[in-house]
Amino acid sequence: MDMNEVLRLMDRAQVVLIYYWGRSGSLFLQSLLDSHPQVLTLPASAMMFFHTRQWDRIGRGRDARERIRLFCEYEQNQALFDGTKDRTDGLGALGPGRDVPLSVDQAAFQRHMLAILDAAGRSDRRTFFLAAHFAYALARGEEVGGSDTIVYQMHSADPIAISSTLSDFPDRVRALGTVRHPMRALNSHLRMRRGYSREDPAYDGGANVEYHLMVGTGIFAGYYKLQLIGWSEAERYFAVPLLPVKLEDLHADPRGQMEKVAAWLGLRWDDRLLKSTFNGLEFWGDAQAVKPVQGFSTSHTHYQGWQEQFDALDQFVVAGLLGKNFERFGYWELPFWHRPLCLLLILWPAKLERRALALAAGALLRLDHPGQALRSLLRIMRRIAERYDLSYRQFLKSIGWVEKFYLRFVAPRRKLYFRYRPPR
Repeated sequence: MDMNEVLRLMDRAQVVLIYYWGRSGSLFLQSLLDSHPQVLTLPASAMMFFHTRQWDRIGRGRDARERIRLFCEYEQNQALFDGTKDRTDGLGALGPGRDVPLSVDQAAFQRHMLAILDAAGRSDRRTFFLAAHFAYALARGEEVGGSDTIVYQMHSADPIAISSTLSDFPDRVRALGTVRHPMRALNSHLRMRRGYSREDPAYDGGANVEYHLMVGTGIFAGYYKLQLIGWSEAERYFAVPLLPVKLEDLHADPRGQMEKVAAWLGLRWDDRLLKSTFNGLEFWGDAQAVKPVQGFSTSHTHYQGWQEQFDALDQFVVAGLLGKNFERFGYWELPFWHRPLCLLLILWPAKLERRALALAAGALLRLDHPGQALRSLLRIMRRIAERYDLSYRQFLKSIGWVEKFYLRFVAPRRKLYFRYRPPR
């Protein structure tokens, strides 16, 4: 293909960010966009750290050729060419029988990439990012003449990535934010981490092989924080135009929801928007899902396994902390007294925290390695205090005047929820 035509396509392409709010189907949504003739996307979450980690390394390359090599050698990017190297996203088990690994000719990608960058006469971050998407499609033998939309699985609404992307593509960025019932989403995150720890102890030293152990390691508090914040800051503080996509509705009404997504992104309707694929191969979800799912499944989105790890009180507190953010998605309607009562109930340990405390205290009372048991108990109490801290800060930030004060005086000086003050 004429490289000048590719450059013209790059100049007019819009960039669509996909964010998740907990484990809420962001990769599934990306897979539905994968085969649309106007869309270019690099499969799954390989690019999620491009603006926060990858470019710091790639940008050190002396010339375009070296930068391309560094891109291909980056650990996460290796799965873009060989799905068997993927550890998390299911790229090694595609196709109708879940037995086809993703495969793309890396040498062909490098040739196309170099040709595009040579034609552009530069290999800065913006040009490199766009060139990677076009070169990847060309390496697959894909027709790119009608491609005007880059779908970027940014995954988490990291402030550095948001700022950098808005800087690279001013007035050409839109976003899709997936949401799911928060207790299911939080439980899914914990189940995912437990799965990784059990399958490969080297992943985190085998520290999270049981749910209650995630309290002491800080994993529970970390995912709790993700569930409270989600992509809200991209919408509120960076003013990224964003369309929420509710996972339950997407599975229950595929055509209706994808028509809304297509209209929002300016894509013409194509029946391929109802097919879950990566590189045109059937996608079955990641290995840590409850079960492999190809396409749409209403039973999958209403899985009740979360009740084993959380109780009604946990849900009451999470609902109060999320408040209007999730009330607008139809997950609940909160009475006026809910949030004031939530202020007190935050202090009651969550079900997993109570279990972790009981086990650690029991070991201490039995004098079973008392020194180790005491350290474990203190570590758990510290993690619970961290959850209190982030919960109360989240609650305060939902109050209008407090949020304004936070933005004006606190955010520029402390690493609270985002690391950099949003651009004015």
